Amino acid sequence: MFTKLRTRLTAIFILLTILPMIAIALVLGQSIYTSSIADTSERVGLIEDQMAFAISDEIDKHVNELMVLGEAIPFDQLTPSQQRGITGELLTANQAYNNIVIISPDGKAQSEVALFDVVFDNQSVDYSQDPLFLQTIELGEINYSGVFFDEVTGEPLITFALPFYNKRSNDLSYVIFANFRFRVIWNLVATIERQSSQNVELFLTDPENTVVAHANPTYVFQKATYEAPQGNFGVGLGGVESLISTRPLTINNLQFTIVGQEPLETALLEAQSAVINAIAIVAVAAVIAGVVVLFVTSQIVQPIEQLAGVANEIRDGNLNATADVNRNDEIGNMAHAFNSMTAELRHTLAGLEENVKELQKARRIAEENSRLKSEFLAMMSHELRTPMNAIEGFTSIMLNGLGGVEFNDPAEDFIQRIQSNSKRLLALINDFLDLSRIESGRLELSSGEVSPKDLVRNWENEIGILADKKGLNFEVTVDPKIPNTVVGDAEALSKVAINLLGNAIKFTETGKVSLSLKYCGDKWQMIVADTGIGIPPHAREYIFDEFRQVDQSSKRKYGGTGLGLAISQKLVRAMGGYIALESETGQGSTFTVTLPLNGK
Repeated sequence: MFTKLRTRLTAIFILLTILPMIAIALVLGQSIYTSSIADTSERVGLIEDQMAFAISDEIDKHVNELMVLGEAIPFDQLTPSQQRGITGELLTANQAYNNIVIISPDGKAQSEVALFDVVFDNQSVDYSQDPLFLQTIELGEINYSGVFFDEVTGEPLITFALPFYNKRSNDLSYVIFANFRFRVIWNLVATIERQSSQNVELFLTDPENTVVAHANPTYVFQKATYEAPQGNFGVGLGGVESLISTRPLTINNLQFTIVGQEPLETALLEAQSAVINAIAIVAVAAVIAGVVVLFVTSQIVQPIEQLAGVANEIRDGNLNATADVNRNDEIGNMAHAFNSMTAELRHTLAGLEENVKELQKARRIAEENSRLKSEFLAMMSHELRTPMNAIEGFTSIMLNGLGGVEFNDPAEDFIQRIQSNSKRLLALINDFLDLSRIESGRLELSSGEVSPKDLVRNWENEIGILADKKGLNFEVTVDPKIPNTVVGDAEALSKVAINLLGNAIKFTETGKVSLSLKYCGDKWQMIVADTGIGIPPHAREYIFDEFRQVDQSSKRKYGGTGLGLAISQKLVRAMGGYIALESETGQGSTFTVTLPLNGK
């Protein structure tokens, strides 16, 4: 998807321009939205504060009115008729009360006037066990009842209980019960809603969440209930999604909740407008940024595409193709450098063609020389083996006393030396012959079933004698998991094993030499370890090279031509395996040959 430069540049420009704009717009819109909600909540809260103050002030005003009346007129010294006359005037002049009762200290009603009932003597009513009466006497101060609904009118009422005492004896003189009409609070709510000039709906609920004051009396008469949500949003009274704000109101022992709600469609109007403006800004910015992106990418990508086209022509063999980009900026410099490089390439290729011809000629000569060398080595090795076999045969006949040959002890020693050196020379010739056959590609390995255990017994018999002569322990271990037969070339395996074991015995003066066969899944390993002189780090890099030994001096302690490890490695590779070396100077070496169980 992003393999083309134009696509990547466009994506980068979008990341650097449009996405930050979108992020800023989102943050700005969210900030404005949050601020709008906070402002609306604060505005509703201020209206609720105004409503709380108005309600408290209205109730305090009527309580103070009754307090002044009770302190100014000694109702306990008046007849019930006189009492009714005074309270009736108050009831007629101020319809904030539903009824007013004068109660004697013993709890008997002395008189009562009601706004909607006939004025009557009501001395038969006993308030002595009324909880509000008892609590008022106990507290000795103004007390309020909870909100209740009048059985006749259905209006919510609150009873004000005001005790009055004799100033001389400080004894209770009488108690005034006045049922305050919550209709007065309705009117306050409606007035505050109109004055706020906001689309805010206000109402008051009691501790049971019953609506007791609302600009629409229907909710009150229906005894509607409403429990405000925990957050800022919810379904308001009337079933409309609204922004909700609540404020507790406490008046003496009265507990209310003022609820203000504004429909979301008006409460979020400012926030929606801000979001629309942010989207519009981002859209305009995106269009501008898109035009800029197309222009910038075309200015960068088009000359690069032209250079790529020229490069493809050169790749197809047209070395005369040039980039036609006339600009004075970095891309123009790149095009000029590209054309210069192309010209230099044409010159270089012309020279390389000549060099290639010379190299091809030299390679043919080298291949011919290598072929001649391999053939010479093979021919000479073959020719040398014939007389060397004859020498070894005749020395054996002489040493065995056959053919009537007689000689003394010094002569026998000379003959034994001739035989020993002829064997060494014959082994060397065989190594040269093997190496020449491998290098010339004429080495043919057999692929038959071979018994590793039989091979180990043969190697142990052949090599054990050499170890015994040097006083070395020769340990052989065969993993029982190794199959009875594996696929391979027995002669090649033996040559590798004898070479490695022979080297281990030759370079070990004391200690032991071990041979282990190990099963490794679909492979098997031949591990030769010794406690000899080890191989220094610098020699490990060329230890498998032909004619290379650790000690290359003419006075080296250990003999050999350095062909054993080279031939072993080539044979192991030819069989589809590999040789690994681990060694520490003065502590010994471990050669691990890993081969496939089923042959190459």
